[in-house]
Amino acid sequence: MTAEPTLAGCAATFVPADPPRDSRLVFWSDSPDGRQPPSADSRTRIFTGREVNSVPTQNVSLADALPMLLSPAPGDTAHRSVAFWAAAARTAVGYLEAGKVLPSVTPRGRDVWRLGALDDEDTSHLRLLAAALPPEARAIPLGDRRAEGVRLPAAVDVLRDFLTAVVDTVPRLGSPADAGPYLAWDAEPSPELQTWADALAPAAIALSLRIDPVDPGAIDLSDSEFDATVQVHGVARPGVVCDAVDLWRHPALAESAFAADPRIEVLGALRRAAQDWAPLEDLLRAEAPHRIRLEDDDLSSLAGDAGRRLRERGVQIHWPRALVAQTSTRIILGDPGSREGAAAFGGDRAFDFDWRVAVGEDVLTRKEMEELASAKRAVVKLRNRYVVADAETIRKTLLRRT
Repeated sequence: MTAEPTLAGCAATFVPADPPRDSRLVFWSDSPDGRQPPSADSRTRIFTGREVNSVPTQNVSLADALPMLLSPAPGDTAHRSVAFWAAAARTAVGYLEAGKVLPSVTPRGRDVWRLGALDDEDTSHLRLLAAALPPEARAIPLGDRRAEGVRLPAAVDVLRDFLTAVVDTVPRLGSPADAGPYLAWDAEPSPELQTWADALAPAAIALSLRIDPVDPGAIDLSDSEFDATVQVHGVARPGVVCDAVDLWRHPALAESAFAADPRIEVLGALRRAAQDWAPLEDLLRAEAPHRIRLEDDDLSSLAGDAGRRLRERGVQIHWPRALVAQTSTRIILGDPGSREGAAAFGGDRAFDFDWRVAVGEDVLTRKEMEELASAKRAVVKLRNRYVVADAETIRKTLLRRT
């Protein structure tokens, strides 16, 4: 049901939802003499400027509110928050018309439209809009009502959530229930959508993993614990790099640095990387992707096959300078000092060869390989430096040699 035109005189606070098309506006009166919502259906905790009060509110779905926002009734005086949402809605429709949207999939498998790549002019316009967002537009506090102080959502987050909700709503208006994904309101989740949506999305960011000892001052790395921290790099802006968690801690700065909010892309890239290395799945369930504590098996896998798979996907691994962690298999030709399993090409055995493991550029002896394969910890001191080797690769190579 389309929102009543009289609601334009009330304050309007945006309430996001998952999926975005289920978002709504909450209308309320911001003063005793102000216009009251004509059909109040609930009470909502609202920050009225000095304190949080429970006030009568009227909930209107974004789909029902859009006609009022995009075609205001002539002669009506709109509340400043409604005027702001009207301007933001027109901006979102402009992005739709310009094709600056992309299909995406939520963590729950729901099909959604989201903002795509925006140019510098778009980004500048969004910064100005966020700066103009009135307090009534984000007046529902965050967190525990018993906590001291009042925390409101960041203006840039509220604006981007609203724009996403509009671009996810408008393409579905008037579509039949069986129209299918990206047109129907409640299309059935489909796992195939994720692959299709990922293929359409241009790469705006790249991920890397930074491996650090938990104790930065540790001297003996063989007795240390390690963390893996997710970092985000700009593709179009190669000099821009930050820890992923900072995108959630400082969204306004992140949007300025990357020219657009990259958090959806970060979660998508992290989800794909988790297909190659399962421990990353824990970060997808966290409030914000940050770091994970590494077990010895994790370190070994990152030094071996899992690390190679991640690098092939574009996820680089940055190890501490004091740690050598590149394990590879080498064939050593004509090695007279090691005849186990040697094969000869020609009667004089001039072309004997031997399978060896190299850590970095150093080819290990059989004794060193056995030492690493039997080590109780992933990090071992070898040849006066610390190495982390893929024990599984070493064991396979030792079996091959015998």
